[in-house]
Amino acid sequence: MKNIARAIVSLGVICTLLFTTGCFGKFAVVKMVYKFHDSVAGNDMEGKVIKSLIMILVGHAVYGLSAAADVLLFNVIEFWTGSNPLAMQADQKEI
Repeated sequence: MKNIARAIVSLGVICTLLFTTGCFGKFAVVKMVYKFHDSVAGNDMEGKVIKSLIMILVGHAVYGLSAAADVLLFNVIEFWTGSNPLAMQADQKEI
């Protein structure tokens, strides 16, 4: 039984290494979360306090999940296809 568990874990590690090698991409989801977080409040003292409270209460979980989605899914798609499905292309402008 232990050998089967070791084989499954080893296969999982090998697959993870093969599918995420060199998959450094645009991190579009993390950038979207950051833009939303930055737009929540102004840059005055009150806005900074609100942004800090949001970061303390939910920010770590949201940034962690968005980074995991980028690393494990969207950057891998970008690596294999050449384009990130969530990132803007070079000739596109944000409106």
